[in-house]
Amino acid sequence: DSVLREGAQALARVFDRVILHKPKDARGRRPGEVAEIICAELKRIAPQVDCLMADDEADAMERALTDLGPGRFALLCYESFN
Repeated sequence: DSVLREGAQALARVFDRVILHKPKDARGRRPGEVAEIICAELKRIAPQVDCLMADDEADAMERALTDLGPGRFALLCYESFN
């Protein structure tokens, strides 16, 4: 969990909005648990950062691009690329 919290701290320094999704492989955790840990840490250290949950990678990207304005950028981190 500490690695997830450190990752959230790095996100909070750069982004004003974070959209997370439930990974296909939860690696032994319950679905959504990783996203919940990251969002909780974001809210704790940077309450001004919006942390949103998406159903999957496609939903997360669609939500990010829908709200993307001029001069803004989106970063997509994915599990695997085929």
